[in-house]
Amino acid sequence: MSSRTPRIRLSEIEYEAIQRSRRNKAETLEFSKGAGTGNFSDETKEGGTKREIVMVSDIKTPEDALLYAKIDTAIWEIERSIINKWDMGYVTDCGKPGAHGLWQVKLWLRRKARQGLTDALEAIHARAAAFSPAYDEYEWEEPTGEHNFVLSLYDSHFGKLCWGVETMNDYDLEIARRLFDDAAVDLLKYAESIDLAKITLPFGNDFLHVDNILLTTQAGTPQAADTEGRYAKIVQVAFEALVRVIDRASLLAPVDMILVMGNHDPTVMYHIARELKAWYRLCDRVNIDIIFRARKYQRFGKTLIGFTHGDKCPDSRLVNLMPLEAKDEWSKCDFYEWHTGHLHIKKEKRPYAVDTQEGILIRRIPSLSGTDAWHYAKGFIGYRAAEAHVYHVENGPVASFVAMAKVREYKDLD
Repeated sequence: MSSRTPRIRLSEIEYEAIQRSRRNKAETLEFSKGAGTGNFSDETKEGGTKREIVMVSDIKTPEDALLYAKIDTAIWEIERSIINKWDMGYVTDCGKPGAHGLWQVKLWLRRKARQGLTDALEAIHARAAAFSPAYDEYEWEEPTGEHNFVLSLYDSHFGKLCWGVETMNDYDLEIARRLFDDAAVDLLKYAESIDLAKITLPFGNDFLHVDNILLTTQAGTPQAADTEGRYAKIVQVAFEALVRVIDRASLLAPVDMILVMGNHDPTVMYHIARELKAWYRLCDRVNIDIIFRARKYQRFGKTLIGFTHGDKCPDSRLVNLMPLEAKDEWSKCDFYEWHTGHLHIKKEKRPYAVDTQEGILIRRIPSLSGTDAWHYAKGFIGYRAAEAHVYHVENGPVASFVAMAKVREYKDLD
């Protein structure tokens, strides 16, 4: 008999787990800083890149090192770090002894997103920029109206899955598309009879149910059990829905798109916003905002509106932030509002007085989205609708419209 130890066979699952582990290790970037003369080396290895940077500089924290090395923290995050300090003695020309503190900062960085995913996103942006539809065939008239039509289609959660037997309502990717399109068409019919200066369309606000291919939110909360469709398909359907509503609105007036970062999908919505900007780059009629910021402000005549998702900053703080963050616009207005979403409910209140005005109106915009199993079990049943609010350049808010979600009956099991 052979004296050799028999080789252990790995199952396919075990083999794939080992391969994934090797790939994860290969996608680690190493960064170190210590006392030196100022060297930079970039060595490409199989499966990844190892980068070592050594410089003479007063870097004492991981944040200092990231800033100096110009690391993109949207792609990379710190996996582990080592910080060392030691003193080097010296003697001055006058013979007086002294000591100089030296620091070493070593960082190991790992990707937040796979190289293939980030490369694919950049390719999408480049393709959209290269292929932009020609909108000059439309004969648009210059806007002469005095109204801003704010179209509020909030919290659609494209990709969410609700089973009527479990939640008393059905919701999937196709239903989300239909409800969104129907609400947009219904509300824009009201805009046809108004002398418009512009149409404002806040977008984002949890437009998608998930933020990545792992089907989680931006914070990593798993959503796979309540998600319908492949990630790429969800993104495609959501993007096409936005193009349709923008095209419809732009036939009536110039369109301002304001990106509002949600808690479910801020990363993917930022990339969709960039793709929209490339898509409409030849259309002067459409302005796409791609600023990655939690709060935005828009002044129209004497009305100042703040836009935020409503998941992080309480209402009591919002009313204090508006005059600080938008001080120039604040001084020119008589009417002040915040438009928030997140809770999928309809709510309005004026929490604080503002000099002689009635106060800052905080609107909690409802959602078109269905109720998933977790929210149904907790009793969080939303008011399903979309809204539009109209503002006159001098007289402020003058009208509001509601489009209820056209929900179809679900069927229980026999």
